[in-house]
Amino acid sequence: MTDGDQRAVSKNEIILSGENSRANMISRSVMKGNSKQTFYATMDALAKCFGHIECDAIIMITAPTRPFRR
Repeated sequence: MTDGDQRAVSKNEIILSGENSRANMISRSVMKGNSKQTFYATMDALAKCFGHIECDAIIMITAPTRPFRR
């Protein structure tokens, strides 16, 4: 989880080199305020295999301090 002006970077690399190898990468994050997160994921298949990458995020923005006017 990041909040305020925090920054986070996640870098993940999976190499599937064995016959019938499997990988499941799941990233979950929460961002609040003005924070920022960057997610990099790679999966290289060098043989017959199965891989899955999933990224779920909850983004909570700060409510405006002044009422909205048209």
